[in-house]
Amino acid sequence: MNTILPQNNTVVRQSSRLFRNFLSGLFIACLAIRFLVKDWIDAFSIVYYSTPLPILAIFSFMLGMIWLLSKRIRFAKFYFIVTIGCLIAWSCSSFSANSSAPTPDNLKLFFWNAAYNKRADEIASYIHRFNADLIGIVEAGTQTKKARNIWKNAYPSYNVELLAGGMALITKGEILSKESGSLGRRGRFNLLEVALNGEQFCVLLVDVDGDPLRSRAPAFEPLAKMIRSHSQANLIVMGDFNTPLDSILFESFREYLTHAFESGGNGFAETWPIPLPILAIDHIWVSKKIKVTSCNLNWSRLSDHRSVAASLEPPLGNAK
Repeated sequence: MNTILPQNNTVVRQSSRLFRNFLSGLFIACLAIRFLVKDWIDAFSIVYYSTPLPILAIFSFMLGMIWLLSKRIRFAKFYFIVTIGCLIAWSCSSFSANSSAPTPDNLKLFFWNAAYNKRADEIASYIHRFNADLIGIVEAGTQTKKARNIWKNAYPSYNVELLAGGMALITKGEILSKESGSLGRRGRFNLLEVALNGEQFCVLLVDVDGDPLRSRAPAFEPLAKMIRSHSQANLIVMGDFNTPLDSILFESFREYLTHAFESGGNGFAETWPIPLPILAIDHIWVSKKIKVTSCNLNWSRLSDHRSVAASLEPPLGNAK
């Protein structure tokens, strides 16, 4: 009996050490992918998408506690320091304080993933509060005839366009043309020309597949081509990209577009999931000739996504 107990204790200690080392190795790998690899390599995309900095901070803190309980103080201190580093990096990359007061001539944009909420009347009432000139919605819940009628009746002085892929565009302007299509089987888009406030805008409404096991790259390739081909227009791109803002896939956007929240936001950029958003996946991008005055993220119990409301100064020049 006395021989068995020490052997059991040895097995427990060895198993505990292996478990700590395994978790530590896994964390370091996730950290390297988040900061160095990102979603450049398809095989690592799922790790990148599932390890935003707040999650890494929690993971690191748990490791610190595990090492502390094992009385390995140096390792515990290391992970607590990494926890603080992750939180600081998240704050620096996510927080924005660039908002200024909009003026009466500003163009008001609104985008929201309505999460296929069947309460179309409540959704429409919520959106009305923002008095936007141009409203883009994905997962709009417009499949039934009753829902479609609610949308149209809720905006009698607007043009209401119910689009392919469960999307909708509602505007005070005139819709001149539209086209829709697939994003490499990773989502849908609708591209519309809109005449509004004496200007012509090209509006690209996007809904990218959120499957964490599939790379977003096939969706971004056609998006990048459309953005390049309309780079001289007053281009507005908005949608649920299911892709974090620091993804390398947005590099093709940044050459031609400005991110509304980065340019005019106030607060943290994360939009999903409510009530504790940890991912910035809902975005509005605008042509660099358009200045963003303000961009706010809003809360509602009607969806698990925060809505995005932005105010823009009139476009520079007279691009068509």
